[in-house]
Order: sequence, then structure tokens, then C-alpha cells
Amino acid sequence: MHPHTKNNSSRLLFNKTFYTISGLLALIVLSVFSSTLDNNFVNWDDNKYIYENPNIKLINVSFFKWLSKAIVVGNWHPLTVLSHTIDYQIWGLNPFGHHLTNLIIHAFNTILVFLLVRLLLRTVHDGPKENIWTASLTALFFGLHPLRVESVAWASERKDVLCAFFYLLSLITYLFYTFFCKNKQKLYYYLSLTCFLLALLSKPMAVTLPVVLLILDFFPLKRSRSKIQVIIIEKIPFYLLGVLFCAITIWSQNLDGAIKTLESSPLSIRIFVAVRAYVIYFEKFLFPFNLTPIYPYPLSTTSLASIDFVIPALILMLFFYMIIRSFKKKPVLSVLGLYYIITLLPVIGIIKVGDQALADRYSYLASLAPTLLCGLVISNTLIFYGNRIYRKTTLTLLILIVFFLSINTIKQLSIWQDSIALWSHETKLYPDSISRAYLKLGLAYDDSDNSKMAIKSYSKAIEINPQYRDALNNRAVAYTGEGKYLMAIQDLDKALKLDSNDAISYSSRGNAYFRLGDMKKAINNYSKAISVAPQFVDAYNNRGFVNYTLKNMAQARFDFHKAIALDSNYSEGYYTLALIDLQDGATQRAVSNLKKAAQLGNREAQIYLQKNKTILGIK
Repeated sequence: MHPHTKNNSSRLLFNKTFYTISGLLALIVLSVFSSTLDNNFVNWDDNKYIYENPNIKLINVSFFKWLSKAIVVGNWHPLTVLSHTIDYQIWGLNPFGHHLTNLIIHAFNTILVFLLVRLLLRTVHDGPKENIWTASLTALFFGLHPLRVESVAWASERKDVLCAFFYLLSLITYLFYTFFCKNKQKLYYYLSLTCFLLALLSKPMAVTLPVVLLILDFFPLKRSRSKIQVIIIEKIPFYLLGVLFCAITIWSQNLDGAIKTLESSPLSIRIFVAVRAYVIYFEKFLFPFNLTPIYPYPLSTTSLASIDFVIPALILMLFFYMIIRSFKKKPVLSVLGLYYIITLLPVIGIIKVGDQALADRYSYLASLAPTLLCGLVISNTLIFYGNRIYRKTTLTLLILIVFFLSINTIKQLSIWQDSIALWSHETKLYPDSISRAYLKLGLAYDDSDNSKMAIKSYSKAIEINPQYRDALNNRAVAYTGEGKYLMAIQDLDKALKLDSNDAISYSSRGNAYFRLGDMKKAINNYSKAISVAPQFVDAYNNRGFVNYTLKNMAQARFDFHKAIALDSNYSEGYYTLALIDLQDGATQRAVSNLKKAAQLGNREAQIYLQKNKTILGIK
């Protein structure tokens, strides 16, 4: 039967073998990754995407207006944010549900990899036995590899698995358009283009897809020999979307301050990082040990003449040589090599975003190349080569590989259990390199009311980077909580020397002076914070509370009203206004403010209303 016919494509998609293997793959992946469902959120972007993001609480007209232009952590990916919003409607802030969605999408991606590889192999030859083995092993290695953990176990990295889902669907529908379903070409073309758009709306890393489609046109589809004009015309919409989203990404990252300048990160260091990253990603694929959320960026003193650069550069040159030499005799090797290079290109570090040298999550799509290569080698060995003992040895090795991947993935999942576990692991691997990890660890200890360990973590962050304002600010807050007000003021003085327009530092210093009983300096600092940041709600509230303490009721009322005007959900402002109203004898207005504060979750207001119903005349 000709591979282009409708009956063949239906048989390929909807048969017992496909459903059985797909179900087994999904079951294995869900079982191995199931411990992620017990994990909590972490304080690395999860707060900005989910548990501190008020915009995802309601799906209404206002939400979609916000969504259309929302830049979250330097990215515009509305489809990802919409998925978090839907999760919130179902699960609220229960981490189980958010992790479950990531896991389900990853399981589907594993099935899509199985289908994609099977389709690719069918374009070359119709050998169902070896095709099934290769596709199954490729999908299994892809789904179980420890490098997948960051994309799945990190709730905020929903964008990775969601983008890959539509990216894989776009590749699959493109194969149907070009090879398998000639009678529905237009349908599958537009499906492929639509899936590409959805992938871009999930994560802009999908911009590599048009180039990957061109690679597929060369091999295995072999379209480039007779359909050059068609290939060029049909790719125009893909490239236009790619260019548009490249521009949007650069704009949004630059708006957030995430893109580093050449002054802060010289081009020579970026080349150093890019060359090493290509080699290290492959090394991590083969030996997935010591995986961590942040890999430190090299120092500015790193030289392109150093052995740390020369050896990876030689390996990469050899890699390119093998790609070129394989074009005619082994085109599959060239295609896999080019796919690996292209899919990593947006995140390889030439345009530097953030302070990491590389990241496990960036390998999600790129890993298809080495996993398919492994699948081809092992399946061909099992089916075509060697005697019975040799095949048994290969099968035993395969079982050991799957066991090894599963155990290491389960171990890696435990690292993402919570913020303390995550950043303790990071600081254990890189104890003197990454100040941000110690800051995050300090915040995690703060959240668990362990101020002593928080101070220790902030101090280490400051030791690594003495000009780390966030660490100075947070240590000052921790010192204030410990009653060490003078030490807090010293840290805040240092922070303000680094940036005299830091409103948070002024407000925190005001808190320390208030605790010391120096009300004048407290008010001066809150006022300075407000002058620097006129929309700073906490500064108005804090100044209002000091004025309330000093019986400056008119000024206190002004400050609380201003805080509420800036944030209509600021429960503390309503509660304190109610106390002023009670002193002024305005009971009815006080009750109204107390009820508003209580509705917004203010515990003090709730208790006050419960205890004073009779006095307030509440039935």
C-alpha cells in the first residue's frame, strides 16, 4: 500500500499497537514522576506566576485585557499564563493540581515523541518491527531522562512542556501535510501553522521550528530536489511568525532588564559559554549527575585560550565535521546533529538573558536528537545484529539504562520538594559561586520562621557579592525581626549607598527606627520612600501607623486612605481606618471598614468583629 493513502495513515495512527505502547509509555512516565505531586511550590518564579499573582484569580474581561499585554518574569507567553489561570480555577493554590497538569502534558509529549519518530521512520522505510522498537525506546528515554525533571517538577516551567506539546504537534501535522495525507494537505498545513503559533504563545523558544522544517524537507522527506519554490512559499508564514516573536521576546526581556549588556557580559565570555554549553548538554545527557537549577556563569577573567574552552571547541569542531561528512552516506546523523544545534541556538548564551550559563530545561526539545540516536542504535542491535547472547546482553543493558534513568529521575524530583530542599542542593554543589541561591534559601527560611538560618544564608550571599542589595535588605528585615535594629540599620545604610533611590530600603529602615522608638526618623524614612516611589502602598501604611501611634489622626487617616486608593484590597488599611473611626466615634463607618477588612482576610478585623458584636451593634 502506498504510504500516502488515507487508509495507511489511519492504520498508522489508530491501531492496537499504537494505543498499547502509548498507554504503557504514559503509565511508566506517570509512575516514575508521580512523586512530583507531593512537592510544594518553590520561591523561584512560582510566586510571580501563581501564588502571589492576583491576576490569575478570575477569568473575566479584565483578565483577558491584562493577559494580552502581561509580561511575567520578562516573558510574554499568554497561553502559558492562561493555563495557570485555569489551574487556579480548579485547584486554587494547591500545588498538587499545578504539578499534575505539568506531568500530564509531559506524558502526552512522550506519546507524541513516539508518534513523531514512527512517522519519521515510515518516510524512510516500511519496517514496522524496527520502527516500533526505535520509536518506543526514543520516547522512553525522552520521557524518563533526569534532564526532564526541571521542566516537569517546576510548576512555573509549564511553558516548557506546553511549548513542546504544540511544537511536536506542529512537526507531526507537517509530516501529514507533506507525506502522509495528500488529500487533506491544506488542512494539515494550517494545523501545523496553528500549532506553531500556539507553541510560540507558550514559550518563544519555539522560533526554531521553521528551520527544523527545512531540515526535514532535506531528509527524510527529500522535498528539496524538486519543490524549492513550494518549500519557500509555504515557509513564509512560519518565518514571519518567528521573526515577530523574536522581536516581542527581545522587547519583553529588555523591558524586564533581563538582557545583559556587552559591558556586563563581554562577547568573548558569551562565545566561551555557548561553545561549552553545546558539549555540556550532551555530557549531561550521557551522565545526568549533579543536575541543578542554576549553573554558574564563568568569571569575566575567563580566557578563550584556556583549556576549559579549547577542548570543548575542538569537540564542537569535530561535531560539525561529522555533520558535513555524513550528508551523503548517513544523512540521519547530519539531520540529528543540525536539529541539536538549531534547537539550542536561542538559549545558548550569545544573547545573554539571566545569570545562568545553561539550564536543564533548555534541553527539553534538543534532547530528541541524542535520544533518537540511542533508540536507533539499540533497536538495530536488538533486531539485526549479533547472536542470541549478544542480543540478551543488549536487552539486559537496556533494562539497566531504564532503571538507571528512573532512579536518578526520582532522586532529582526530591530536590524540587520545596524551596529549602532546592536551594540547599544548589548551594551544596556550588557553595561559593551563586549569591542568588543563598538569597532564595534565606527567603525560604524566612517563610518557615527560621530567622537564624535566614540570616546565615543572606550573610553568605553578601560574602559572595558584597554589593547585593536584595541580600542586604532581606538580612536587615531578618535582623529587625530578631530585635537587632542597629545591625539592620547598618545593612540598610549600605544598601542605600549602592542605590539612593531604593524605596524598599527606606521603608525597611523606617521600620527599624520605629522599633527603636525613634518616630521622627521612622516618618522621615517612610516619607523618603514615598517620594521615591509614590505608588508604594506599604510606605503609606507604615507612615500611617506611626502617625496613628503618635495620635496624629488626620495625617494617619490621610495615609491609610492613600494606601487603600492605591490598592483597594489592602485589608490592613481598612482595619486601621476602622480603629481611627472608633476613636472618632464614627461607629457605623468603623463597622463598614472592619467588615471590608474581614472580607479581605484580615485576621485582626475578623477577631475584633467577633468579640465586639454587641458594642458595635451587629446582629
